[in-house]
Amino acid sequence: MTQQRNTFIDFARSLFMLFVFLHHFYLTFPLLIDYVAYINPFAELFVLLSGFMVGWIYFYRHEDKKLVKKGVEIIGAYLIVAIPIQIFASLFINKGNLLLDTLNVVLLNTSNTFIEILKFYGLMFLLLPLVFKVYRFNKKLTIVLSVTVFTAALNIHGLNFIPVWGEPLKLMMIYQLYFIIGLLVGDLYKQDKANMQKVIKMAIILGYFAFAFHIIGFFNVEKGENYSVVKFFNTVYLVPIYLYLFYKIHEKIKDGKIESTILIIGRNSLAAFVISEYMRFWLVAVPYNISLFSMNEVSATICSFIFAAALIYTVRMYELRKNLLSAKGGVLQWGQ
Repeated sequence: MTQQRNTFIDFARSLFMLFVFLHHFYLTFPLLIDYVAYINPFAELFVLLSGFMVGWIYFYRHEDKKLVKKGVEIIGAYLIVAIPIQIFASLFINKGNLLLDTLNVVLLNTSNTFIEILKFYGLMFLLLPLVFKVYRFNKKLTIVLSVTVFTAALNIHGLNFIPVWGEPLKLMMIYQLYFIIGLLVGDLYKQDKANMQKVIKMAIILGYFAFAFHIIGFFNVEKGENYSVVKFFNTVYLVPIYLYLFYKIHEKIKDGKIESTILIIGRNSLAAFVISEYMRFWLVAVPYNISLFSMNEVSATICSFIFAAALIYTVRMYELRKNLLSAKGGVLQWGQ
């Protein structure tokens, strides 16, 4: 099982992150058609696999203090990115209230970044000791509560359903379901109780039903502030498809140069989020807002892949620097 984790699971997690970054680069150009919205469950897949790894590894370590420390580290990384970006955006792009906008970022309310998922990730790690207590007490109760919270979030329209903190709260309510499902499967996998063939078959069956509901009753993936039932159905039937495709791809390239290159992102996931957002904002968003140069869907997609390649190279340089500092007895930087 360890070999399986070291190959496909780490590869898939790294690849999901890379596709999230590609989408971020593409969305920097606001007037383009977001065709990726119809084929993009990668944030959910990243959260799902993160929950799997937590259920498989962290759940059995009983190191709650380290989980809280990890949560603080993730939130700190988010703020290091979000605060300077928000200050620049308030002064030169949005022309908003600098003090209020910056305060909103510090309070984890809103920001001008595309890595809001780090808020969920950090807050989830802070809450993991409590989640683990409930999960150990009653696993079925945990699942029922998770589904109930998710269902409630689907019926919340907009982000102003409470005076403050509407955006991060709704983000937590949505993504926690994928995290809890991953946690459950990871826990069962650790105990050798998860028959992965049955899990895959169940995912495929659910995918068929979700696709049928989507085709029969819905035709558009709702975007914007509302995470709709349509988006959920879209995610359910795309998840097994992508997992199957990536598994087959991995079988062809494992232990090769392509696999080792992609795994760089997963090994340095937090640093990759930070670096990707700095690159997206300062190298793409700022020049675009200053010059408003023309960009169509094809050229934007090509540019996104170029920036993704540059991101991998930059994260690789970071990793080499981190390893050098570690060898010299220096302080380790952001890792997984």
